[in-house]
Amino acid sequence: MKKILALLLCGLLLQGCGSKETAAVKDPEPTRTETPAPTKTETPAPAATEEPEQEEISVSLPEQELTADYTTAEGIALPPGSHIAVVVKETGSGFWKAVKAGMELAVADLNEELGYKGKDKVKLTFEGPADASEIEAQINIIDAVLAENPAALCLSAIDRGSCQAQLETAAENGIPVILMDGNARGNESNTICSTDHYAVGQEAASHLAAALQDTGKAAIVAHQPQTESCEERERGFRTEIAENHPEITVLPESVYDDGEESVSAKVKTLLAENPDLTGIFCTNEETAEVVLAELKKDSSRTVSVVTVDAGSEITKAIRDGRDIGSVCQNPYGIGYASVIAAARGAADLPVDPYINPGYQWIDASNLDAPENQKYLYE
Repeated sequence: MKKILALLLCGLLLQGCGSKETAAVKDPEPTRTETPAPTKTETPAPAATEEPEQEEISVSLPEQELTADYTTAEGIALPPGSHIAVVVKETGSGFWKAVKAGMELAVADLNEELGYKGKDKVKLTFEGPADASEIEAQINIIDAVLAENPAALCLSAIDRGSCQAQLETAAENGIPVILMDGNARGNESNTICSTDHYAVGQEAASHLAAALQDTGKAAIVAHQPQTESCEERERGFRTEIAENHPEITVLPESVYDDGEESVSAKVKTLLAENPDLTGIFCTNEETAEVVLAELKKDSSRTVSVVTVDAGSEITKAIRDGRDIGSVCQNPYGIGYASVIAAARGAADLPVDPYINPGYQWIDASNLDAPENQKYLYE
């Protein structure tokens, strides 16, 4: 069931930059969508096929020291028909669909604030490869998007070292770039709207250590090794275990989803070669789903699993007790704040160099808390 998003405005000009928010198949063709988000005042006429009213999801950011409010479209003047382009790592995952939903809400708010209708509306395009292993396909998409000379670009690079030339092209043409989900090499002046991935790894390690009672043997099953999110989550996890939970042994080699062999096959090998394994940290939702599926096949094994992000499969695993919990990013907040930052850049307004969308630890004890629903998605 699709979710109707509603914006909860929150003040951001407070201290605590970098603090987390707490209370805490494959289709080789790239995907492009180009549909201006409907304004929040539009109400579709009732029809026999009309979907039932859906749950509202809030969009907010944690308290931090910023010069602008990235939860509102107020005070941003863009020319009619402005184009905000988005290129992500993959278009099919639940996480990026949630980010897109946040972006569409931001564009709807911009159009409502500016009074734009029809062809005058600010336009959002959302593109990316079908799979996050397709680095070259993503580079080609970025090149094509830049050739259209958008007002701004929101980018999440698969390979942090692969898009220096594209960042240079954007800078030469005065196109502001908002880097989402991590930095990219060659970036010197663009805004970053990204979770503190190192802190995510630390948080995951702390909770896994508690589940293991500070002893045992753990492994890391990770997504693309060339992305900053993967590197930093792994580094944070290993550092936290080494410094604060030294009785836990972490296997020195991580299992990566690098496209060379199926993750399922790699996880089967990991489990077979380590019968004494007691814990696994999965650095993203896709790797977590594979690990949980493999463990479900062998009920005789007891392995504690900690994950990152929570779509429907992960929330079910948490509810069933197969996943002790997940460090959940704020996808709607990432999407909304990135578009507002992009619009501010296109309007020659000040934009902060770093926007922290925050994260939240979610387990069975707080899974259903109303304030945590913005971290979950289908």
